[in-house]
Amino acid sequence: AGGGMGKTSFDPKSYLSDPNRFPVGIWTSPEVAYIGLTKKKAEESGYSAVEGVAKYSETTRGRVSRSSGMLKLVVDEGERDLPVIGVSIFGEDACELVHYGMELVQSRRPLRCVLEASHAAVTYHELYKVAAVNIDENIDFSIQLRSTFPLDVLRLAKEKFIQATGKSGTVSSHHDLTGVRITFEDAEEIARELSLMRPAEDFETGGPSLSYAEFFEFLRQLKGGNTARGITEEMMFKAM
Repeated sequence: AGGGMGKTSFDPKSYLSDPNRFPVGIWTSPEVAYIGLTKKKAEESGYSAVEGVAKYSETTRGRVSRSSGMLKLVVDEGERDLPVIGVSIFGEDACELVHYGMELVQSRRPLRCVLEASHAAVTYHELYKVAAVNIDENIDFSIQLRSTFPLDVLRLAKEKFIQATGKSGTVSSHHDLTGVRITFEDAEEIARELSLMRPAEDFETGGPSLSYAEFFEFLRQLKGGNTARGITEEMMFKAM
């Protein structure tokens, strides 16, 4: 059949073989709906999957209506733009809400699009944004960092941060680096190795030790044109 329009393209077996093909809605009370992959299924399929969770009670409409339920958003952390690969919803209007998830999954929309979307006030679609924020706060490299640096540069910077802490081989996730700091001099040296500073630029500026998050913010500001000296002065001013 020309153009992929043969009857086998639309029979139940063909539909069920592709979880992205169409959304599934179960009209129970409360409703259940989903499209794409769950975190577990995505990992089994080889994705580096991350899941964000949003409770109805975290949205304006949920607080007003006192509704219970949740939405789970799954993205592929292995890609720089964090495409959405799965949506699952349990709660009021789930069978309606999943259609926005269908567009996200079928188009592999970047997580940034979910965060930047504007919805009418007091709508359950806010669940998507709450889940996206949950992901952005818990992934190794935030959307802001991913828009500034390629993934290979971010991974190399993380590796060098870990080496500077002396914890090589003991870190499985960035959460293991909570409370860990490196010297400002080490941060400058890493920045030079990543070609974010010239060898003689701001040599031995000196400054406070940096946490994992502060280190990447330091690199981001250097990439944006700030100098190590300027960043140090700003950090010291904020600490006053």
